[in-house]
Amino acid sequence: MSRAIEKIFIWAYSLRIKMQVVQLASMDNHVLENNNLFWLIKESSRPSDFINFSLPTIDPNKSSKKAEEIETLFKEMGYL
Repeated sequence: MSRAIEKIFIWAYSLRIKMQVVQLASMDNHVLENNNLFWLIKESSRPSDFINFSLPTIDPNKSSKKAEEIETLFKEMGYL
């Protein structure tokens, strides 16, 4: 369960690291364009289908400077 929570956290907050301003339209586009994890949860027949799905890493040169604490966490977890 903790691995699933970590994956969802990384997926959701990756948008915040990429952008200085996050609006509702940005969040909608993020869900539709970046491996919709809600759909993946729905379609997974086993927990491993979700857990083994790999998320893309974020280019550190494209990160927002307002999210430094989260960016540090992403680096520690290997997603940035």
